[in-house]
This record gives sequence, C-alpha cells and structure tokens, in this order.
Amino acid sequence: MSLEGDLSHCRFVDDLVLTRDETATLKRNTLAPKLDFVVLRLTKETVDPIFRQVTAAGLKRAIIHVQIERGGVLEFGAYDHFGPECVVTGPGISLALLDELTATNVLRDFKAAVPKDR
Repeated sequence: MSLEGDLSHCRFVDDLVLTRDETATLKRNTLAPKLDFVVLRLTKETVDPIFRQVTAAGLKRAIIHVQIERGGVLEFGAYDHFGPECVVTGPGISLALLDELTATNVLRDFKAAVPKDR
C-alpha cells in the first residue's frame, strides 16, 4: 500500500517500509508540491500498526492519497482527501467493505458503478 501526504507525524518501523519511491503500480499522485510518499508492507499483522500511525497523523487531514495493490493490480485508491468522486476499486474490493469504510468514517462516501445493493 502507498500513502501520500504529510507523513511527518508517522513513525513506521523499518520492516513495514518497502520503499519511499514509486513502484510499477503505486505512483505519486501529486507532483507539486512534492509530498511525503511511502510504500508499506500490508498484511493482516501490519494493518493495526499502520492504522495507528495514519490515525495519529490524521487520516483525512494529513493523508491525501492512499493506494492498495495486490499482485500488481490496483485494488483500492482513495485520492484527494477521500472524496466520493475520488475512490476507485479493483475486483478484490466488495461493496460491503466500502459500506463499512463509509460507516466508520474512513471514507466520506463513494459512488458505485453498479447499484449499491449488489
């Protein structure tokens, strides 16, 4: 997963950080001004430590863009402070997960390409 924004308050342990550079799938989305960018190892075991750091920084205040890839496929992208028009998903993300992220205020809302009752 990648995070982009003001990451100055995030303290990710070294074994979580894969790189601070773009990868083939996870790209910077703001070129100017250049924001902090990090690609993190996302596993079941790393979700909580990552979420604690992101929450401390201010998920919707400091983090501008979040991307998650799996197997070279972009599965989730939330851009421009997670606006409803700025969330994209791949085949591995269910509407139930998006509803949960909205209910817990991680996302403000999203626009489904298919009816939400899928």
